[in-house]
Amino acid sequence: MSGRALPPAGLRPHRYRAPLLKLLDACGEPVSAQTLYAMMRADGTRAGLSTVYRELHLLARMGCVREMRTETETVYDTSARDLLMCDSCGRVQQVGRSVVAGLAEIMDGFYLSGPVTVHGRCRRCGPTAA
Repeated sequence: MSGRALPPAGLRPHRYRAPLLKLLDACGEPVSAQTLYAMMRADGTRAGLSTVYRELHLLARMGCVREMRTETETVYDTSARDLLMCDSCGRVQQVGRSVVAGLAEIMDGFYLSGPVTVHGRCRRCGPTAA
């Protein structure tokens, strides 16, 4: 797995949580709940789509996964990578920490405390209409 701990004590264990995190780690890129649901079903796990959504929302609130929204869907990821995400088509590109740190340097004394997702539109989708 990604090395992230499961949610803290006090949260009841759930049989789908670990398999869900394992699948997210194996994907290597942000994926939708529907994609994860289909992958779980293909592996023989009989979780319902609402259970997958509920577990993903809980894991996001607990800081175990990142939840990112585009214009068309919400995707989830377990990585600590800095990302550029197209809000139109959902395309994701990993960027080096130095790129994001350069943006942070614009604000004197601004320190990054975790992974950053920069939203915008990719070259394929073009600029937004004014």
